[in-house]
Amino acid sequence: MSQPQQRFSRIFVVIDPTCFVQTAFLRAEAIARANGAELVVYCCIAEGSGDSPHERTTERVNIVRESIGRLLAGSAVEKTQIRVEWSDDWRRALVDAAVSSQCDLLVKQASRHSLVGRVFSATADWMLLNDARQPVMLVADKMPGAERRLLAAIKLKPDDVQQEVLNSKIVELSHYLSDVVGFEMHAATAFRGDDVYFDRQKFADSCGLPRNRVHAVEGAAHIAIARAAADVGADTIVIGNPQRSETAQRLIDHANSDILVLPATD
Repeated sequence: MSQPQQRFSRIFVVIDPTCFVQTAFLRAEAIARANGAELVVYCCIAEGSGDSPHERTTERVNIVRESIGRLLAGSAVEKTQIRVEWSDDWRRALVDAAVSSQCDLLVKQASRHSLVGRVFSATADWMLLNDARQPVMLVADKMPGAERRLLAAIKLKPDDVQQEVLNSKIVELSHYLSDVVGFEMHAATAFRGDDVYFDRQKFADSCGLPRNRVHAVEGAAHIAIARAAADVGADTIVIGNPQRSETAQRLIDHANSDILVLPATD
């Protein structure tokens, strides 16, 4: 398989000022170094986090900006940008800033919630996946394993042309990341009990992988993909986000891996 042309040239990463270890920054920095990309480091401070309007709009913003500056001082990324703002709706501000950033990859640490919590509360993760037209990487709160593995989540029987295109993009990007980062690439698909036929060789050929690196798991898509990722020890899952599908959103709370979500194509 020829090397794909996809490249990341500008990466937008969200900093959580309440976290001691900035895991999302570490992931974004590694990808930026591998691609020679610019790194845009963003933080939004919730309104009311200071004791007065002056502290909120000036002192607190300056403290966070200086903190990010110290973080970047030890980075090998050559081109960086710092963006700090405050808002009474930090989730909406974060999503708006990310979507309008003109970056080609958005990186944020994943926030785990119960399904009920997500249904009744607009989470920043779901808002990003719904609104972003760029790939979104939601980072797990763990360090990568010694043996780096990536899992491409493929829909075996696409419903339409959009899903077929998305499958191709998932495979291409997964191969690219595997080449650049050094992942061992695997692919997995989910199936239900009434769809048990699985041509392993055909699936392997379509993914450009050997037979022992493709997997079929029975069950709901988000459960099956999470199980496959756990079985192979995947550090990263690459999955599509077609319209009217909630698989990527549900996967956030079931997989202990970074999740790179590709948006639906028009």
